[in-house]
Amino acid sequence: MKISLSINPAGEAWAQRHFKIQEISLIRELADYMLSGAWSPIVWSEGYRKTDNFLSCDYLALDCDDGAWTIESAKSWLAKNELKGIIGTTKSHQVAKGEKPACDRFRVVVPWDRPITDYRLYRANMEELLRNIPADKACKDGARFFYPCKKIEYFQNGKGYPWINIPKPVQRPPNPQYAANGILPKFIQDMLTNPPGEGGRNTHCFKVAAAMAKFGFSEQDAISAVQSMRMTLPEKEVLSAAKSGYKTGRKR
Repeated sequence: MKISLSINPAGEAWAQRHFKIQEISLIRELADYMLSGAWSPIVWSEGYRKTDNFLSCDYLALDCDDGAWTIESAKSWLAKNELKGIIGTTKSHQVAKGEKPACDRFRVVVPWDRPITDYRLYRANMEELLRNIPADKACKDGARFFYPCKKIEYFQNGKGYPWINIPKPVQRPPNPQYAANGILPKFIQDMLTNPPGEGGRNTHCFKVAAAMAKFGFSEQDAISAVQSMRMTLPEKEVLSAAKSGYKTGRKR
Protein backbone atom coordinates (compact mmCIF):
# COMPACT_ATOMS: atom_id res chain seq x y z
CA MET A 1 0.00 0.00 0.00
CA LYS A 2 1.31 3.42 -0.95
CA ILE A 3 1.41 6.21 1.58
CA SER A 4 1.82 9.92 1.00
CA LEU A 5 3.72 12.57 2.90
CA SER A 6 4.60 16.23 2.45
CA ILE A 7 8.23 17.23 2.05
CA ASN A 8 10.06 20.51 1.72
CA PRO A 9 13.50 19.73 0.28
CA ALA A 10 14.41 23.42 0.17
CA GLY A 11 14.24 23.55 3.95
CA GLU A 12 11.80 26.45 3.95
CA ALA A 13 9.24 24.81 6.22
CA TRP A 14 8.75 28.02 8.17
CA ALA A 15 7.33 29.63 5.04
CA GLN A 16 4.10 27.54 4.95
CA ARG A 17 4.22 27.08 1.19
CA HIS A 18 6.47 25.03 -1.10
CA PHE A 19 5.57 21.60 0.31
CA LYS A 20 5.11 18.86 -2.23
CA ILE A 21 3.45 15.47 -2.05
CA GLN A 22 5.71 12.43 -2.14
CA GLU A 23 4.31 8.91 -2.55
CA ILE A 24 6.23 5.91 -1.23
CA SER A 25 5.55 2.17 -1.30
CA LEU A 26 7.66 1.07 1.67
CA ILE A 27 7.76 2.70 5.08
CA ARG A 28 11.54 2.26 5.07
CA GLU A 29 11.60 4.87 2.29
CA LEU A 30 10.04 7.29 4.75
CA ALA A 31 13.20 7.11 6.86
CA ASP A 32 15.18 8.74 4.04
CA TYR A 33 12.80 11.70 3.94
CA MET A 34 12.84 11.99 7.73
CA LEU A 35 16.59 12.55 7.50
CA SER A 36 16.84 14.77 4.44
CA GLY A 37 14.56 17.76 4.96
CA ALA A 38 11.41 19.19 6.50
CA TRP A 39 8.54 16.71 6.39
CA SER A 40 5.00 16.16 7.59
CA PRO A 41 2.55 13.25 7.75
CA ILE A 42 -0.15 15.64 6.52
CA VAL A 43 -0.92 16.39 2.88
CA TRP A 44 -2.23 19.90 2.17
CA SER A 45 -4.05 21.39 -0.78
CA GLU A 46 -1.58 23.03 -3.18
CA GLY A 47 1.25 22.34 -0.71
CA TYR A 48 0.11 25.22 1.48
CA ARG A 49 0.74 24.27 5.13
CA LYS A 50 -2.49 25.33 6.77
CA THR A 51 -5.12 23.45 8.80
CA ASP A 52 -7.91 24.59 6.47
CA ASN A 53 -6.01 22.94 3.60
CA PHE A 54 -5.86 19.50 5.25
CA LEU A 55 -6.44 16.78 2.64
CA SER A 56 -5.25 13.54 4.22
CA CYS A 57 -2.89 11.84 6.61
CA ASP A 58 -1.50 8.32 6.12
CA TYR A 59 0.57 8.00 9.28
CA LEU A 60 0.89 9.43 12.77
CA ALA A 61 3.99 11.23 14.02
CA LEU A 62 4.85 11.79 17.68
CA ASP A 63 7.44 14.24 18.99
CA CYS A 64 9.04 13.31 22.33
CA ASP A 65 11.22 16.09 23.71
CA ASP A 66 10.95 16.30 27.50
CA GLY A 67 12.22 12.93 28.73
CA ALA A 68 8.80 11.72 29.84
CA TRP A 69 8.96 8.94 27.24
CA THR A 70 12.23 7.16 26.48
CA ILE A 71 13.27 5.39 23.30
CA GLU A 72 13.03 2.07 25.15
CA SER A 73 9.45 2.94 26.18
CA ALA A 74 8.58 3.72 22.57
CA LYS A 75 10.10 0.44 21.40
CA SER A 76 8.05 -1.44 24.00
CA TRP A 77 4.88 0.34 22.84
CA LEU A 78 5.52 -0.61 19.23
CA ALA A 79 6.28 -4.22 20.17
CA LYS A 80 3.29 -4.61 22.51
CA ASN A 81 0.88 -3.36 19.85
CA GLU A 82 2.70 -5.17 16.99
CA LEU A 83 2.97 -1.91 15.06
CA LYS A 84 5.04 -1.00 12.06
CA GLY A 85 7.12 2.01 12.99
CA ILE A 86 10.24 4.14 12.84
CA ILE A 87 12.04 5.94 15.64
CA GLY A 88 14.35 8.79 14.66
CA THR A 89 16.39 10.91 17.05
CA THR A 90 16.56 14.71 16.76
CA LYS A 91 19.61 16.96 16.86
CA SER A 92 18.82 17.62 20.55
CA HIS A 93 18.90 13.93 21.52
CA GLN A 94 20.85 13.50 24.78
CA VAL A 95 21.83 17.18 24.70
CA ALA A 96 20.94 19.67 27.42
CA LYS A 97 18.55 22.42 26.26
CA GLY A 98 18.92 25.48 28.45
CA GLU A 99 17.86 24.43 31.93
CA LYS A 100 16.46 21.13 30.65
CA PRO A 101 18.82 18.18 31.20
CA ALA A 102 19.94 15.83 28.45
CA CYS A 103 17.39 13.12 27.67
CA ASP A 104 16.00 11.03 24.83
CA ARG A 105 14.59 13.35 22.19
CA PHE A 106 13.06 11.59 19.23
CA ARG A 107 10.12 11.07 16.91
CA VAL A 108 7.95 8.02 16.39
CA VAL A 109 6.24 7.39 13.07
CA VAL A 110 3.55 4.74 12.56
CA PRO A 111 1.25 4.30 9.53
CA TRP A 112 -2.48 4.47 10.19
CA ASP A 113 -4.27 1.27 9.21
CA ARG A 114 -6.06 3.36 6.54
CA PRO A 115 -5.85 6.97 5.38
CA ILE A 116 -7.62 9.74 7.29
CA THR A 117 -9.23 12.32 5.01
CA ASP A 118 -11.08 14.42 7.59
CA TYR A 119 -9.17 16.82 9.84
CA ARG A 120 -11.73 16.46 12.62
CA LEU A 121 -11.10 12.71 12.73
CA TYR A 122 -7.34 13.20 12.53
CA ARG A 123 -7.35 15.61 15.46
CA ALA A 124 -9.76 13.49 17.53
CA ASN A 125 -7.65 10.36 17.06
CA MET A 126 -4.42 12.17 17.82
CA GLU A 127 -5.96 13.65 20.97
CA GLU A 128 -7.03 10.17 22.08
CA LEU A 129 -3.54 8.83 21.42
CA LEU A 130 -1.88 11.71 23.27
CA ARG A 131 -3.96 11.01 26.37
CA ASN A 132 -1.95 7.85 26.83
CA ILE A 133 1.44 8.80 25.39
CA PRO A 134 3.51 11.68 26.87
CA ALA A 135 4.41 13.27 23.54
CA ASP A 136 4.12 16.90 22.45
CA LYS A 137 0.41 17.83 22.40
CA ALA A 138 1.02 20.05 19.36
CA CYS A 139 1.33 16.91 17.23
CA LYS A 140 -2.44 17.05 16.69
CA ASP A 141 -2.12 20.37 14.86
CA GLY A 142 -3.35 20.34 11.27
CA ALA A 143 -0.35 22.34 10.05
CA ARG A 144 2.29 20.33 11.90
CA PHE A 145 5.66 19.65 10.28
CA PHE A 146 9.01 18.36 11.51
CA TYR A 147 12.61 19.31 10.86
CA PRO A 148 14.98 16.49 9.83
CA CYS A 149 15.90 13.75 12.27
CA LYS A 150 19.58 13.24 12.94
CA LYS A 151 19.57 9.45 12.96
CA ILE A 152 17.17 6.55 12.46
CA GLU A 153 17.41 4.68 15.73
CA TYR A 154 14.94 1.84 15.26
CA PHE A 155 12.66 0.18 12.74
CA GLN A 156 9.99 -2.45 13.30
CA ASN A 157 7.70 -4.35 10.94
CA GLY A 158 4.08 -4.85 11.89
CA LYS A 159 0.62 -3.45 11.28
CA GLY A 160 -0.83 0.03 11.04
CA TYR A 161 -2.33 1.85 14.01
CA PRO A 162 -6.14 1.50 13.96
CA TRP A 163 -7.90 4.83 14.08
CA ILE A 164 -11.55 5.01 15.09
CA ASN A 165 -14.46 6.86 13.52
CA ILE A 166 -15.39 9.22 16.34
CA PRO A 167 -18.92 10.61 15.82
CA LYS A 168 -19.22 14.33 15.38
CA PRO A 169 -20.65 15.94 18.53
CA VAL A 170 -24.26 17.01 18.23
CA GLN A 171 -24.44 20.74 18.79
CA ARG A 172 -27.58 22.55 19.82
CA PRO A 173 -28.25 25.69 17.78
CA PRO A 174 -27.66 28.91 19.73
CA ASN A 175 -30.76 30.33 21.38
CA PRO A 176 -32.03 33.16 19.11
CA GLN A 177 -33.67 34.85 22.11
CA TYR A 178 -30.31 36.30 23.16
CA ALA A 179 -30.10 38.50 20.08
CA ALA A 180 -33.85 39.19 20.08
CA ASN A 181 -33.64 40.49 23.64
CA GLY A 182 -30.27 42.18 23.18
CA ILE A 183 -28.72 40.13 25.96
CA LEU A 184 -25.26 38.64 25.59
CA PRO A 185 -24.61 35.07 26.85
CA LYS A 186 -22.56 35.12 30.04
CA PHE A 187 -19.49 33.56 28.43
CA ILE A 188 -19.37 36.38 25.87
CA GLN A 189 -19.81 38.95 28.63
CA ASP A 190 -16.86 37.37 30.42
CA MET A 191 -14.77 37.55 27.25
CA LEU A 192 -15.55 41.24 26.91
CA THR A 193 -14.70 42.10 30.50
CA ASN A 194 -11.56 39.95 30.68
CA PRO A 195 -9.54 40.53 27.49
CA PRO A 196 -6.04 39.03 27.31
CA GLY A 197 -2.76 40.86 27.44
CA GLU A 198 -0.25 40.98 24.60
CA GLY A 199 -0.01 37.92 22.41
CA GLY A 200 -3.66 36.94 22.07
CA ARG A 201 -5.59 40.12 21.50
CA ASN A 202 -6.36 39.71 17.78
CA THR A 203 -7.51 36.14 18.29
CA HIS A 204 -9.68 37.22 21.22
CA CYS A 205 -11.40 39.89 19.09
CA PHE A 206 -11.97 37.28 16.39
CA LYS A 207 -13.52 34.80 18.85
CA VAL A 208 -15.85 37.36 20.42
CA ALA A 209 -17.21 38.44 17.02
CA ALA A 210 -17.55 34.82 15.84
CA ALA A 211 -19.49 33.88 18.97
CA MET A 212 -21.84 36.82 18.58
CA ALA A 213 -22.47 35.92 14.94
CA LYS A 214 -23.46 32.39 15.94
CA PHE A 215 -25.97 33.79 18.43
CA GLY A 216 -27.63 35.93 15.76
CA PHE A 217 -26.27 39.37 16.62
CA SER A 218 -25.64 41.82 13.78
CA GLU A 219 -22.18 42.55 12.47
CA GLN A 220 -22.37 46.09 13.82
CA ASP A 221 -23.29 44.76 17.27
CA ALA A 222 -20.28 42.47 17.17
CA ILE A 223 -17.92 45.23 16.03
CA SER A 224 -19.21 47.62 18.71
CA ALA A 225 -18.79 44.96 21.40
CA VAL A 226 -15.24 44.20 20.32
CA GLN A 227 -14.37 47.89 20.17
CA SER A 228 -15.67 48.33 23.73
CA MET A 229 -12.98 46.06 25.18
CA ARG A 230 -10.11 47.73 26.98
CA MET A 231 -7.16 46.69 24.88
CA THR A 232 -4.16 48.57 23.54
CA LEU A 233 -4.63 47.41 19.98
CA PRO A 234 -4.74 49.59 16.84
CA GLU A 235 -8.31 50.32 15.77
CA LYS A 236 -7.61 48.97 12.29
CA GLU A 237 -6.56 45.59 13.71
CA VAL A 238 -9.59 45.46 16.02
CA LEU A 239 -11.95 46.15 13.12
CA SER A 240 -10.25 43.60 10.85
CA ALA A 241 -10.34 40.85 13.49
CA ALA A 242 -13.99 41.57 14.33
CA LYS A 243 -15.13 41.48 10.71
CA SER A 244 -13.18 38.30 10.00
CA GLY A 245 -14.52 36.63 13.14
CA TYR A 246 -18.09 37.63 12.36
CA LYS A 247 -17.82 36.25 8.83
CA THR A 248 -16.46 32.94 10.15
CA GLY A 249 -19.16 32.72 12.83
CA ARG A 250 -21.91 33.15 10.25
CA LYS A 251 -20.60 30.17 8.26
CA ARG A 252 -20.73 27.76 11.21
